Amino acid sequence: MFFLSCEGHNGAGKSTLSNLISCEFRPTSGDVKVFGHSVTNETCAVRNLVGICRQDDYLYPNLTAKEHLELYAGLRGVPLKNIPSVVQEWLESVDLQSVQDHYSASYSGGMKRRLSLALATIGGRPLIILDEPTTGMDPVSRRFVWRHIDSVKEGRVILLTTHAMEEADLLADTVAIMRKGKFAAVGTPLELKAEHGSALQFSVLVEPELVSTTESSIRDRFAQYKEFFTLTAGSAGNLSANIRRVSKTDGEEGVDVDTLTEFVACFACTDELDLHVPKGQVIGLLGKNGAGKTTALKILSTAHDATDGVALVAGYNVNAEQRRVFEHLGNCPQFDVVWDRYTVEHHLVFFARLKGLPRKEVRDIAMRVANAVGLGAPEVFHRHVGQLSGGMRRRLSIAISLVGAPDVLLLDEPSTGLDPSTRNSIWGLIHSFATPERSIIITTHMMIEADTLCNRIAIMKKGKLAVVGTQQTLK
Repeated sequence: MFFLSCEGHNGAGKSTLSNLISCEFRPTSGDVKVFGHSVTNETCAVRNLVGICRQDDYLYPNLTAKEHLELYAGLRGVPLKNIPSVVQEWLESVDLQSVQDHYSASYSGGMKRRLSLALATIGGRPLIILDEPTTGMDPVSRRFVWRHIDSVKEGRVILLTTHAMEEADLLADTVAIMRKGKFAAVGTPLELKAEHGSALQFSVLVEPELVSTTESSIRDRFAQYKEFFTLTAGSAGNLSANIRRVSKTDGEEGVDVDTLTEFVACFACTDELDLHVPKGQVIGLLGKNGAGKTTALKILSTAHDATDGVALVAGYNVNAEQRRVFEHLGNCPQFDVVWDRYTVEHHLVFFARLKGLPRKEVRDIAMRVANAVGLGAPEVFHRHVGQLSGGMRRRLSIAISLVGAPDVLLLDEPSTGLDPSTRNSIWGLIHSFATPERSIIITTHMMIEADTLCNRIAIMKKGKLAVVGTQQTLK
């Protein structure tokens, strides 16, 4: 068993490496060997050895989770009599047993991601490639995925790409950091922290009456690092710890920290949602995968019809006045809806014309919007989208939502799948778009994102708003 985590900023080459190993791309020079088989000359043999969970979900909308897994199990040689039990085991492992008979088209983004992971790992393939498998997942779903990966890694080689060091820490034996298509550093998580890290931080949430006992246990655990270690006890059972860099001359090569946090949430779809977002306000919608966040935004963007009630955008009814809604609305969906064979310029010009903007002005508008999101450089503006990194594609989706200077902006998990540097840049862009004349709704799984961007936060549970308020009020 060998588990390698590959990290790096958007565009570093992580997904390209995965695509080369899985025979999706052909190398322009050199070769890749998978268990002795060449990806250039023995493509079929390599593909029979690899299970891959790609960055984007490739699912059949009219098949259920159970039918997907039965199909893949059969294709990968699981004995016919064993398929029912194996499929049930995999459904339980990724927490999809309750929706196993629902079509995948009805799943939330997190559910689709968990199904993609199950499809990659079923059937005993010796090499598993997981390209950002937990992108867009809430904390509960993420831990289900981590447990599933841990349960299937024995006897396999696993390549994981991720932006989360926490994920690499928990799962990987070795971490490789990529930069400009090359490996900049390779080692165990502890070796890399000791060599390149500046500090290690973690927090623990416990029952208030257990704070004293937990604090004592943590101090005992890190007693040998007492000159580097600080622990602060906050309110409501929150403990924050900081460990400054421990160099090799201090006698140790790193610090191993195990923390356990318990999260509780629920699945659902939108039901009796009552929300008002006035001009000048940025509201963050939080909730577990399946809570109804994306469904709410799809109703507002006219992609779904509301079965009851009224939804208004800039004063226009989303069911009865869709054209007027479209004129005033900008929408950045959860997944990038772009075309690989068209350039950034083509996309922005197309959507400007679709908005009905003056034909003679659309190219100037496209350039202004591209400049606003950092895509205005000629070598990027005229580049085909298929050649853009994930971060640039996300910027393009945000740029498309800004065409026509909309009064209402919907951003569905705008920083999903981005490295920290690109995420901070995107947050800066969103800040600049929050004007007194514009209403913005953002869905996210990250409290830090909501804290950074939003005036108010609404937490959804089973399709309803469980609580709404400012960050200070909710905390």
